[in-house]
Amino acid sequence: MTSPITSIIIPTRDRPKKLQKCLQSLIAQTHNQLVRIIVVDDCSTDSKSVQSVIRNLDHGVIYIHIRRGGPSITRMVGVKFAHPKSEFIIFIDDDCIADKAFIQSSISFLSETPYAGAGGKVKSIDGNGILKKYHTVRPTMIRPRYFPDGRVKHIYTCNSVFRYNVLQEVGVINPIDLLLNECGYILRGGEDSDLSERIINYNYLLGYCPNMIVYHDHRTKFLPFLRQNFGYGRGLYLRRYSAEIDYRASNVTRKPKTVGQIILTVARNIPYRLKKIYGSSIKFYRPKIAAVLSIIEIMRFCMFWSGVLAAIIEYKFFMKRSGKHNEK
Repeated sequence: MTSPITSIIIPTRDRPKKLQKCLQSLIAQTHNQLVRIIVVDDCSTDSKSVQSVIRNLDHGVIYIHIRRGGPSITRMVGVKFAHPKSEFIIFIDDDCIADKAFIQSSISFLSETPYAGAGGKVKSIDGNGILKKYHTVRPTMIRPRYFPDGRVKHIYTCNSVFRYNVLQEVGVINPIDLLLNECGYILRGGEDSDLSERIINYNYLLGYCPNMIVYHDHRTKFLPFLRQNFGYGRGLYLRRYSAEIDYRASNVTRKPKTVGQIILTVARNIPYRLKKIYGSSIKFYRPKIAAVLSIIEIMRFCMFWSGVLAAIIEYKFFMKRSGKHNEK
């Protein structure tokens, strides 16, 4: 039986050494697969180093350089260069290392199920440092998020596979990304949740494949870690608040619209977050370390919702004032 043609999209920016490890982990398992690997460089400051990594691997990897666009636009460009006969599109981040059965597991899962897309396990690469320990016990990166009825709600694009025809129908990105990019804004997070929501709103189902495994080299410094989570909240909710310019209603998740609602949401969830992370941490670490990991979770949670607050402010005072949200 002939293996279906699959295209793998890898966004990258200023991380040539991590990209090299990612590519090596993929190339090692492509000998029995019909796979096209596409690296999209999001305006690296040293693009020659990225090109050198690809050239030295000598495996026919396609390299594309774009002006700064952010992860969602980068993936959109990558899909445009996918093999025209692709059946599946795989997304993986440049700071991830694919498990030795990653490609085969991705292809087999969608080939044997009716799902429009699927996510897998995102494990943390072992290492020293308190943030490494935090990512080891944070459960949301290991499993997807679910609706109360058991349907998968959200999968991570750092480890995901989709049917090519579904992405063509739904669109890889939200139109707000293109609009804000034209105005000089770059959304650096939330695109995976947004893509999951739009696929679900087209009445497709998402799945979870535990055999799809990547090892993620998470951030180990606090400032980039906090900035990343601020970007997640800002990016996700700017897209949700822009629903009127989109071709679908953003009705998957209720959206807080006032500062009071945000404060209430944070206050209600802090005890739950503390209990959840502490309960996961105490199984592996001493109580003092478990307490520190719980505090990190609260910091992450508050930075996410600070990003949501920033999204509300930007939407109300920039989008409406400029009148751009009425453009079709």
